[in-house]
Amino acid sequence: SLCCFAGSAEMYTVLFVGSVRCVYETASIEGVYHAIRWVDGVPQLLESPKENALGMPLKQGVMARGCSADGRIIYGSEWDSYGCPIWVDGVLSGYAAEDISSILEVEGIGTDGNPLVKRYACGPLMTAETFNMSNNGKYLALTYTNSVVENGKVKTSEYAAIYDIERNVTTVLWDYPGTSAMTASDSGLLFLAVYSEGIGEGIVYDLAQDV
Repeated sequence: SLCCFAGSAEMYTVLFVGSVRCVYETASIEGVYHAIRWVDGVPQLLESPKENALGMPLKQGVMARGCSADGRIIYGSEWDSYGCPIWVDGVLSGYAAEDISSILEVEGIGTDGNPLVKRYACGPLMTAETFNMSNNGKYLALTYTNSVVENGKVKTSEYAAIYDIERNVTTVLWDYPGTSAMTASDSGLLFLAVYSEGIGEGIVYDLAQDV
């Protein structure tokens, strides 16, 4: 892949197979980001979700982050709630891992003393990663964020996960708390990182063998 600037669009992934390029628009339209798919030099403005991963109106827009080797499958991110939108053949498919995603609502008191409801997304956390998708576009490496209320406080934990885009099935590695998924292979191998006291190590998980 290659990062560069082309006019007002920041190019995040450049593929030399099929001349497909995934970019996001930095010169925003109405103040929000827009994902663009280039095919043989012709730009296509991809549809943005109406809502972010918290079910609220999308404010900052979306960014394309990476795609399959043939350019058919594209994944992205949005800064409102770190959701991961998916496009198939240039058409918005929805958010990744919707099969296990949920929203935790917690009632509280705001700084002005009035009641408020704060929302926490229990689902994939996507920021600016560009290598999470397998070459064939079947699998997407994710970091799943889970939030629960314990003793009156919200506790958030992260787990590596792998999302089967074709089947819309997400597998969360609950036995590996504190891990982040880095990338996935065409056969469903998930490569994850474990960080402990500033020291990192790598683990390979085989989805087919569940080990």
